[in-house]
Amino acid sequence: MKIAFDIDNTLTFLTEAVLDVYNSDSGDNLKVSDITKYNIENFVKPEYKEIFPRYFMDKRVWKKVKTVPQAISLIKKLYSEGHKVYFVTSTEAYNLYKKDGHMKRIFPEIDMSDALVRLKHKQLLDIDLLCDDFVGNLIGKTHYHKILLNKPWNQDIDDLKESITRCYNWDDVEKTIYKLIEEERELKREY
Repeated sequence: MKIAFDIDNTLTFLTEAVLDVYNSDSGDNLKVSDITKYNIENFVKPEYKEIFPRYFMDKRVWKKVKTVPQAISLIKKLYSEGHKVYFVTSTEAYNLYKKDGHMKRIFPEIDMSDALVRLKHKQLLDIDLLCDDFVGNLIGKTHYHKILLNKPWNQDIDDLKESITRCYNWDDVEKTIYKLIEEERELKREY
C-alpha cells in the first residue's frame, strides 16, 4: 500500500513550536487549543499579523519541533512491512531542506529523495491513503482513503460529504490504517 503522511501538525508538533517562539517574542499566551481555524495568523496580536508567517521559517522554531513518537513507530512498522511511505508537505521551498534533514534523522532507513514530496495540491497524489490535519487536503477529486487527524482547527467540519475518517489520536490512526490494509487484502483475494 502507498501511504502518505502530512508532516506539519500531523507527524510533528509544529504549532506548539511556533507558538512557543511567538509567545516568547510577543508576550502573548496563545495555546494550540485557541487555534480554531486553519490559518494561525488570525489568532496572533494585530502587530504580528504581517510578520507571523516568518515564524514558519525561523531557526528557533525548527530547533523546537518534535515528532509524535507514536507516528514514528507506526511509520517504521509500516515501512518494515513493505508499504511505500511518503511524507507530504505544502511548505515553502526554503523550508524543504529543514524538513528533509528532520525526516532523515528520524527515518534514516527511508530514502527521502523518493519519500519526501512538496506539493500544495495533495489531491494530485497517486497514493492509497493520506493522513492529514487539514481537511482541505482531503476533499475534492481523490481516489485515496482519507484520515483526518483531529485538531482544534478542524472541529467545525461536522458534515463531511467526503469519505473521511476522523482519528482522535495515533492509536486510532494505526487501527484505521490496518483496517484499510486488511480490506485491500480481502479485495485482492476476491479477484
